[in-house]
Parts: sequence; C-alpha cells; structure tokens
Amino acid sequence: MFDNILLIVLGMAGLSGLLTWLVAVRYGLFPAILLPLVAVFASAGMFWRSNGLSLQDGIGQVAGIFIFGLPILTGAVLAVLLRAMMLRKRGGNAD
Repeated sequence: MFDNILLIVLGMAGLSGLLTWLVAVRYGLFPAILLPLVAVFASAGMFWRSNGLSLQDGIGQVAGIFIFGLPILTGAVLAVLLRAMMLRKRGGNAD
C-alpha cells in the first residue's frame, strides 16, 4: 500500500515538475510558479464552496487539499529552481 502511494506522489511531483519546467522555459519563472499555486488555491476554494462547509469543517478539508497538493507544489518549485540555476549558469535573464 505504501509503495503505491509513494509511486503516485512521485508521479505527481514528476509530472508537475516537467510541466512547470516547460512553462518556465517558454514563459519565464514567474508564470511557471504562479500556475500551480493558483490551481491549488482555486481547488481549495471550489471544494469549500461546493460542499457548503462551515469554518471548522472547511479548514480541515482545505488542509487535506494542501497536503494532496504538496507533491505538485514541490515538483513545481524544484523545476523553477532548476530552470533558474540553468539561467544563472548560462548568464541569461530569469524572465
């Protein structure tokens, strides 16, 4: 069971990292990190709103969403850092 969860988490982080790196190459670092952040916050807000949760129930559900979104954000941050290091080594502009 733990192996399956670990595989899913690593797959999510890897896919997110790949997509974020591609966005960073094409559009720059700021849009690349902004997209995953907006997606996690929007999913938390939509889930809270659609279920009509109270404040205490909503905070627990949002915490669960952020825990689920952590591999996505981790992959995105690592991809942006990798791209920034590549640009710095090459002497290019970050944005």
